[in-house]
Amino acid sequence: CIRDRVYVGAASILRRRQETYFNPWRAYAYVVLLIAILLSSGGGIPQLIALYASVISLAAIAWKTRSMVDMGLAAVFFLWPFHSTLDQINIAPQGYALGYIVLALAFYFPLGWYLERRRQLQARIFQFIGYSLAALAVVYSTLCDIDMFFESFDWVSFTVPLLATVLCALSSYAYRSKWFAWVSSLTLFITLWFFFELVNIRSSYIIVSWMGAAILQLIAACGLQALIRRQEMDWLEFFDRPLTYAAWVQAGLSVSLALPSILNSLLAIDPTLTRSPEYLAPILITLGSGIIFLLIAVWVQKSHLPLYLEPPLALGFVIFLSMISAEQILGTGLTTLHYMLITSIVGLVHWC
Repeated sequence: CIRDRVYVGAASILRRRQETYFNPWRAYAYVVLLIAILLSSGGGIPQLIALYASVISLAAIAWKTRSMVDMGLAAVFFLWPFHSTLDQINIAPQGYALGYIVLALAFYFPLGWYLERRRQLQARIFQFIGYSLAALAVVYSTLCDIDMFFESFDWVSFTVPLLATVLCALSSYAYRSKWFAWVSSLTLFITLWFFFELVNIRSSYIIVSWMGAAILQLIAACGLQALIRRQEMDWLEFFDRPLTYAAWVQAGLSVSLALPSILNSLLAIDPTLTRSPEYLAPILITLGSGIIFLLIAVWVQKSHLPLYLEPPLALGFVIFLSMISAEQILGTGLTTLHYMLITSIVGLVHWC
């Protein structure tokens, strides 16, 4: 590999005199690279040294020729020694996903952005490899978490989509692209899912967590609108709709997950469980948070349409608040007459 670098350097000197002088030395450099890799094919540290030296040589050739082919070979070939390094460290299978997302964020994205700013076509190579690695890392990490045959770690499952979200946000800023903002909303959803697993939230309070996340994203969208108006940061507009729509999806998911519990309580299925305050409290908090979400949505979106969804949530909130109060104060459940009275009062209040 040292000899190979000598040939590359000599070829670059000859290239200054005439372009055709470089090609034979360039071809010979590739042959030397292949021989070096074959001789060190036993694995271990010698192979790693040969592979990294080969990458340096390929990068030197690509820098001199400015060729798409040479640049592509160097960019793709770097994955081999990087993967071999992870093998040498002997990490868990999910650790490969973390390594590749870090590689995409710290190496391929900055180089792609730098070349893009210099109007170099080679930027497309680094962009394609970087985003492909990021997508594969998120998918593989998620599969490790949901598949019993792979060992998974909650902090890795959370960190990988989090770094992918950072990558998409930076890409939206760097390339002024709204599509990266939409993808970041998807990776943020995955990040939140694994964050709830990481902090070990009780299953009954997952519905509350999703509604809380939806409210926070609506508030974030409102903050972005303020920044756009005051700081003239136009690129932040790309995140306005993705954040708002993602908040609606998460709020809808929260209510959907709460529906079975709501029906169990209203139909008095297993009353000793479904009428207990411990069972009703998450439902009550979710419905109350849903009302807050709708009020914030009216403010953020400057639209009255979310108010059409408020009456059923308000009715559910009052009913479950009454159920908890009746169990705690009276020690008995609500009758049909009580439900009719509550519905009439809530309807009258909204009509007024």
